[in-house]
Amino acid sequence: VDFLSINKKEALDIAVLLKIKGKSMQQIAEYLIKSGVRAVLITDGERGAQYFDQDMNHRQAAKKVIAVNTTGAGDAFNSGFLAGYLHYDYDIKRAMELGVNNSAAVIQTMGAHQGSLTTKNLY
Repeated sequence: VDFLSINKKEALDIAVLLKIKGKSMQQIAEYLIKSGVRAVLITDGERGAQYFDQDMNHRQAAKKVIAVNTTGAGDAFNSGFLAGYLHYDYDIKRAMELGVNNSAAVIQTMGAHQGSLTTKNLY
């Protein structure tokens, strides 16, 4: 697995199932990385998201917006992150920023796709 993207609740559920000692997002991510996952992304709603790999830990603050509907927020984050990762030549920080920006754009509208950013938003 190159990227495992989960939300905070899922991370805590995984910690219980795998009997991971410690419940911090970093401890959970470190366990998953030692188990073979290359990188772990953990989203946490209005608190933003974190990225972990063997060499890096990056926290990206959420964009402050008024949420109309959170349907599709995680998918929007993941698609924004992946688009940014590829478009910005594997720059994790810019990819994380695009992920939270795409998620923020989607939650300001009704439905899971409305508001998604397009390539014109990359520049």
